[in-house]
Amino acid sequence: MSGMGRREFITLLGSAVAAWPLAARAQSPKMLRVGYSGMLTREAPHYAAFEKRMAELGYQEGRNFTFEYIQAPSIEGYEAAYHELAARNVDILLAAGNEPALRAARAAAGTTPIVFIALDFDPVEKGYVTSLSRPGSNSTGLFVSQLELAAKRVEFLRKTFPNARRVGLLWDATSREQADAAAAVAVQLAFEPRLLEVIGQPPNYAAALMPMDQWPGEPIMIPASPLALRDRTTIVRLLLDRRTPVDMCPSRGDGGRRAYQLRRQPGGRLPRCGGSGGPSCQARQRRRNSHAGAIAFSHRSQSQDCEGSWPPNS
Repeated sequence: MSGMGRREFITLLGSAVAAWPLAARAQSPKMLRVGYSGMLTREAPHYAAFEKRMAELGYQEGRNFTFEYIQAPSIEGYEAAYHELAARNVDILLAAGNEPALRAARAAAGTTPIVFIALDFDPVEKGYVTSLSRPGSNSTGLFVSQLELAAKRVEFLRKTFPNARRVGLLWDATSREQADAAAAVAVQLAFEPRLLEVIGQPPNYAAALMPMDQWPGEPIMIPASPLALRDRTTIVRLLLDRRTPVDMCPSRGDGGRRAYQLRRQPGGRLPRCGGSGGPSCQARQRRRNSHAGAIAFSHRSQSQDCEGSWPPNS
């Protein structure tokens, strides 16, 4: 999820469950219990902002709302985490960002409603839902096409570095499709794409970046990924040591600020995030609090005998 800022994450996290046909026919529980697994710590600002947004929508933690969170140590850890959340009998499962998280949630959910944000895969193409307007299963959510954004980010790098000959694409198990999409556009823009796979547990970013050491100063793009978001400070420190330009959307953490410092235009000017034709992080951030709103809508609709549709008009 590295291509999104905190506000955008919460916007999506807040409106993804907005109309949930199966839940609409159930009896409204007194306490809404939302289960979610991610790789950040429970204290991460994303989740504090999510709880704040839920409170604005009338759901107070400990009074009529509980956020059940389990931190996954790795991509492989999602399976155990979502089975534990399902065992806690939560009312809704969230699966935000990557396909392995949604796959794990679906394997554990049974009939429990699932709300997802699909960032690095198309949920319709992959068969998770029939369509976004009529999901046709116990899963519903939002699709933010990071594949298209990955292509736009390469265009941004070409405009920012007109003389660059290569671009590094740092990818992991959740972001390969984004890297492939970016590589295809890179070739069209006269870049020589270099796919830099991150492997190991913990991820060995230094080894992944090593091939670019022979071409100092060539830019690197980091596709959206839960690992990249969690480890952004480590990644940026490595890039700072190499004085390597990087396309990584700023976060309010130390890693995000340093990534912003690395994104220099010729002459030393700093571009605005997503500037020069690239995707606007601020614009994407405004979409994110929707997950909370969606959950609130779903919960309130559970006492109504209606079908509902997805997505809501907004």
